[in-house]
Amino acid sequence: MASLLKLFLTLEPSLRFYLRSQRIAEIHEALISSLLVCQPKDPVEWLLSCLMELHSLPPSAKINLNWDYFIPQIYRPVDRPFNIESSLSYVFAVCDDTLEPNERQIRMAIEHYKLHIQRKLFSAWLRYHLTQLGQKRWLEKREQAASEYYRVRSLNIYFRQWSQWVTHRLARQKAAACHINHCTETYQMRIILNEWNLVAQQARRTRDYFDRVERGEENQQFNGFLSHGEARDELSLLTREAAVRILAYLDVDDLARCAQVCRNWKMLTQSSMLWSKLDLHRTSDVLDDRLAMRFIQRARPYLQHLNLRKCSRIGRLTFLGISSCKNLQDLNLSECSAVNDEAVKIITAGCHILLYLNLSQTEVTDQSFRSLARNCHFLQYLSLAYSRLFSDRAFLHIINGRGCRKLAHLDISGCTQLTSVGFDAMSDAFRELETLVMDDMSNLSDKHMNQICKRLTNLRQISMWSSARQLTGFAFRHMSSLTQLMTIKFDSNKLVTDE
Repeated sequence: MASLLKLFLTLEPSLRFYLRSQRIAEIHEALISSLLVCQPKDPVEWLLSCLMELHSLPPSAKINLNWDYFIPQIYRPVDRPFNIESSLSYVFAVCDDTLEPNERQIRMAIEHYKLHIQRKLFSAWLRYHLTQLGQKRWLEKREQAASEYYRVRSLNIYFRQWSQWVTHRLARQKAAACHINHCTETYQMRIILNEWNLVAQQARRTRDYFDRVERGEENQQFNGFLSHGEARDELSLLTREAAVRILAYLDVDDLARCAQVCRNWKMLTQSSMLWSKLDLHRTSDVLDDRLAMRFIQRARPYLQHLNLRKCSRIGRLTFLGISSCKNLQDLNLSECSAVNDEAVKIITAGCHILLYLNLSQTEVTDQSFRSLARNCHFLQYLSLAYSRLFSDRAFLHIINGRGCRKLAHLDISGCTQLTSVGFDAMSDAFRELETLVMDDMSNLSDKHMNQICKRLTNLRQISMWSSARQLTGFAFRHMSSLTQLMTIKFDSNKLVTDE
């Protein structure tokens, strides 16, 4: 386009007048429009035919020549496909003198150009100024954040050092206080032990003196008395240890009668070795709270084994006396009608080292198992035979507590109230069980044995007298997983085959 404009600028005025008068721009637009719309196979021949048709037209018809003149009626579009008139008119009319701008137009164009340049420069300056201002604010924020971070970091370092110093000072103060307390307690203990030693020595001398008086050693006139004849006391001639061992074979009634023979025998019956084991089963008919408390208070410091089987006349006072025996390890309360949840709670609250506990044929319920789980941490033997007032939930208290974890022997004979839920809880509660007695349980089935054999892998002995009538070969097949099992006791089972 630029080269074409330069070409027309070099033309003579007459030639430029000719181009405008002959309407060359309109003819050129009509020819190009026909080529674009019709798209003939031979464009040159098409143009020649259009020019010949144009040459045959009169001059008056050329004045009204439109852009779609050479397009056939069937191909003629409603609107122009594109506008080429402006560009062509500009090309062919650019050299027209009437189109030259005047001085006012030039001044307006210069003002417009200056205003455009000013706006462009102002926009560029404004962008630069805003950019610089944003960078300055960003740097200020960064400086503030850095200073704040440095301040917080310094405070953290100072606080950490101060905290370490305070911790060190507190530790030293605590150590000093502990040392002072230790020195004070040691000094007090030395004073107490010295005084106690003096009192103990004096009491021992006094006790030895009265023992010799009771044995007659202080009175020489009794030497040799009762050493010969029918009234000879051969037990007193033995050493104290041998005499005590002989008296250990007697029960409480015989010991009480021996204490009434003489002073020497009374001193022998008061030995601590004779009162470490107290069997009150033979006196169950006459034993009441008053008499039981006399025996328990006499044997309380040494008592380790206590048998109260079938003692139905005892009550709360006896149970309180039992709870005061801190060294009690073996307790038999079987067939005691007075034993209930309150009695078990009282006894287990004081006897924390119980190893053997027999509660067979008593009225214990689920609450008693809660007391056992809370207090009996060393219990190894537990008998619940024919106690039918507790339910399946009793063993759940054992699971939730800390007691009875070392139980090795469990007797639940005759407890027919237990279901599969109870056996499942029992297997969870006593994982270290070695001996399980389940005699006289008519409801024992293969499902119960499956639950037992699956979890109680340390079992060594299983007793099922009169309980294995419903067991099939599946139950004994489950027992094959018990690798440590040594003894199985059962009878009256017609379902067991050779397999």
